[in-house]
Amino acid sequence: MKKFLIVYGLIGIILVTLLICFSSTELPEINQTLYIQATQLSDRVTEEIWPGYSFKSYPVAIRKGNTDYVFHGDKCIKRKAALPIIAATAYKHEGEINIFMPSKADMDSLGQIAEGLSESQEQFFITGFALDKEGISDNRYVAILFHEGLHAYQLEHFKDNLFNAMPDSSHEHEEVLRLVDTDTTIRNLYARENEAFYDILQLQDKGELKGKISRYLTIREERIHTFRQKYGDGKTDLLKVLENYYEKVEGTARYTEARAARLLGDDDLYREYIQSLQVNMDGNEKYYRSGMAMSLIFDELNPAWKEEVFSKPESMFELLADYGRALDEQ
Repeated sequence: MKKFLIVYGLIGIILVTLLICFSSTELPEINQTLYIQATQLSDRVTEEIWPGYSFKSYPVAIRKGNTDYVFHGDKCIKRKAALPIIAATAYKHEGEINIFMPSKADMDSLGQIAEGLSESQEQFFITGFALDKEGISDNRYVAILFHEGLHAYQLEHFKDNLFNAMPDSSHEHEEVLRLVDTDTTIRNLYARENEAFYDILQLQDKGELKGKISRYLTIREERIHTFRQKYGDGKTDLLKVLENYYEKVEGTARYTEARAARLLGDDDLYREYIQSLQVNMDGNEKYYRSGMAMSLIFDELNPAWKEEVFSKPESMFELLADYGRALDEQ
């Protein structure tokens, strides 16, 4: 718990202070309405987006001020806030995995929310979840609920697979990710990767898929080779581990979020997720987007990909390369 509080204490203080300014003491009814909407959509998400993932099976703790309003089915209880910071995440509380969300009003008011996946108090990987200053739509709030719910599913069924692949958080991680963001050559290669993803997702003729995937794989391999030449094997190997972790854990969750937007019938919101690939981002956000893009491509290449993505040790990139080779053999 000490490490948890030290690492996230500062952001927690900032967010809690802002919430005191923005919050009333009771949870507005819209939060229950959006939770009910998500539970009503839960079975379709299981059938059409992610088999085996049942959003409605997890309690959802919506935080308002220092209180969690915990919804599960048709029940709601109030308790003291379980986390020391405001976060959108999945976390085991008193032996039961909970989905944690800020209230809709607080997400509208704050420009950034802590977000991520929690396995234990000593290992809590969260990053800034950027939100539009104008606030978020009801549909996006519901889509984010499904994003965080997928983290609960990951935590329940694939904890060892996912967390064992991630080294302990350290300054070395920050250094490697900082190099990625500050090296102009590497940034430009990332931008080219995103362009390749965007082109793939715009394809009308699936016959062009093979060549477009090959282009993406070539650019990414060039970027890794360039990074290795400039910064050595150790930093490159760590970067590949970090990329795999965030693409596999957060990218699949962002994919679920985007697909949920489409399930809600909000095509404009879905297009926003795809168009986000055209914006070069710093920090871990870039991996949310690249992991989302690969997940959407996997839908075209192998409808059964979700059966193996969390259980197999291969990275998302390696799986895409495997699928690309399978196309070559056809």
